[in-house]
Amino acid sequence: MGHVLLQNVGKLPARNVSLFVYMEMSERNVDPKSRRSDFQTPEGRSKTERVVHPGGSMRQGSYNAHRIPIKEVFEASDHNIYVWGIAYYDDGYGCPRYTRFCHRYTTASRNDINPKEVVKESRAIIAPDKARYHTYGNDAD
Repeated sequence: MGHVLLQNVGKLPARNVSLFVYMEMSERNVDPKSRRSDFQTPEGRSKTERVVHPGGSMRQGSYNAHRIPIKEVFEASDHNIYVWGIAYYDDGYGCPRYTRFCHRYTTASRNDINPKEVVKESRAIIAPDKARYHTYGNDAD
């Protein structure tokens, strides 16, 4: 599951926050022109009453249909994992805003762990500091 941390770095609360997160793995292509560029997100917000206060954050994982089995991550020798989505919110002045994001991870940067080991705490297969902003899929208003 891809996790995203949405943080309010402004001075006013972000209201009516909707966050959509997706994830997909594909073969890594060295040619930047061949990298994936189409990252679809919903064109509307959902009805929510979530508020992220100044300095606060909200974590959300990718949708069930956009999960990758751990076994596939360890079997993929040279693949990219894309985590993308969109955050809709109202700024402190009642204006609707959005932030679209797309991060890219390479399976070669995965942590050295045993995928068959039963654990009681959460763990990251690929650490958050291994993320790279992808060339496409990032925008904000």
